[in-house]
Amino acid sequence: MIKHTVDEEIKRNMKVCGGRVWQIFYKPDYWMNSDYVGNQKLTFPMWVNYIERVYKCQFIQLLRENPDSKACLFRYTGERDCGDVEGKWLYRLEATDPSNGLWYNADNQYVWGCKNCKGEAKNLPMGEDEKYHIDGLNWYSSCSNVEDLLHWYSKEDATYLLKHGFRFTKYYARDYHEFDLETVFLKETATMPIEIDFLSLFEEKKNG
Repeated sequence: MIKHTVDEEIKRNMKVCGGRVWQIFYKPDYWMNSDYVGNQKLTFPMWVNYIERVYKCQFIQLLRENPDSKACLFRYTGERDCGDVEGKWLYRLEATDPSNGLWYNADNQYVWGCKNCKGEAKNLPMGEDEKYHIDGLNWYSSCSNVEDLLHWYSKEDATYLLKHGFRFTKYYARDYHEFDLETVFLKETATMPIEIDFLSLFEEKKNG
């Protein structure tokens, strides 16, 4: 079976019913067996919340239900054309434990997880830099391509960080701002993260 990303699978089970109304099918066997890229179980409430948050729409009602699927109606509330969810893949390093972080943890406490990094990562302008607070929102640091990610993290640093509670991921983001060697984005309108094998990128770079 071909495994799809969360958004690919949602789009495969979506149809526009007219105006700004979508009908989307939730398939328990599929989502609860983690049979897609990312391997995170999605209960029905989690699935509804994800669609509302990422696709900027509102759950209307459960249209019909059987053991294999739930047919749900959503109303699109965004400003773009209905169904326009184009974005960009972004790459980042993040902690697997909310209490940890490169500089700050999930509670905005200074923890400086990259203090032992010897490469460029320690020079990232974290914290109070205005780019992380555009329009009063919380924007997350990332890179628009793997080449920029390789600029910030050496193989030595990446190996150390992977052993100390970090992982490399990619997000499909709808709202982002690009800067030199860094892109900031909103997690609220991005897909769930997909973990990537960052160390293999060094081999590809060497062989390329």
